[in-house]
Formats: sequence, C-alpha cells, structure tokens
Amino acid sequence: MTLLRPLAPLFSYYAARYIERNALEHRRDARKLTVREHDAMAAFFAADLLHRARIATPTQPLRPPRIQKLATILGMEALLTPDATAAITFSHVIAHYEALSLRTLFHELVHVEQYKQLGVRGFARCYVRGFLRTGAYESIPLEVQAYELDGRYAANPALRFSVRDEVRRWVAEGKY
Repeated sequence: MTLLRPLAPLFSYYAARYIERNALEHRRDARKLTVREHDAMAAFFAADLLHRARIATPTQPLRPPRIQKLATILGMEALLTPDATAAITFSHVIAHYEALSLRTLFHELVHVEQYKQLGVRGFARCYVRGFLRTGAYESIPLEVQAYELDGRYAANPALRFSVRDEVRRWVAEGKY
C-alpha cells in the first residue's frame, strides 16, 4: 500500500465527494433518532449531535464511487465497498441495511462525531491515509477508535463517557 500513497489526495477527494453526495441523497428520506435511541445515547453524545443525526434505510444498494474501478485495479476495493457493511455513515446520515442495534448505532454515531470534528474532507483524508498505511479496514484509526468506544459502551452502557472528548483527544494526539 505504500506505493499507492501518492494517490491518497486523489482518493481522498473522490471519497469526500462520495460522502457529501450520499449524505444529501439519503437525508431526504432519513428520520431522526427515536426517543429510545436518543435516551440510550444521551450519556455519551452531545445533544446537538443527537439532534442533527439522521437514520436512513436505503431501498436500493449504494452506487459505487466513481473511482471504484481504479481502486479495484490497484487492490483497494476494500476501501470502497460500502455494501459490505451493516451500516455506513455519510457525515451525519447513518444508512443501515440490517436491523440497527444500539451498539451499531453507537459505533456509527462515533463516526458522526469524527466527521463533526474533522469535517468531511478531513475525515475522508484520514480514512484513506489510514487504509493506505495498513491495507485493512479494521486497522484504519477512525474505525479502531469507533470499535474501541462501542466496545466500552457494550461492556457497560451505564458507565458514562464523552465521545466528543475521546475524539478530541485523538485529534490532538494525531492518532488519525
């Protein structure tokens, strides 16, 4: 993957455009969090984030990004395969294809917070850079943090912590 690092700005640009396009498209039919979802997440996420977040259930598979063919040729298809996941977050819009458990919702809301702090372009840049560093979805720092935090949540939902502060700390420490 190190040989592909010079292409990171190109992939980041197209990833950001893909994210923005899907956020706009899926927001139209998206809903707010239910009272149950909001109450379960309120101890971990700021009220403004929970108010802004939207949940979409697409009826059609996501269209692949325009750069998908090049990514596949270069062995990067794992970076751009949103249909392989139970849910995917586009800025503040969470698109899910299976029943949305509270743990999955928590994980995706971590991404909403990451987007909020990094911006769409910053998130896309960090995602692509993380993938190119490791070559694996599971090792992308944005995903590592989301899995760590959703694991803490799942282990003890009564133990409160601030996702905003956790993301802020990772940003400050340059972990992405």
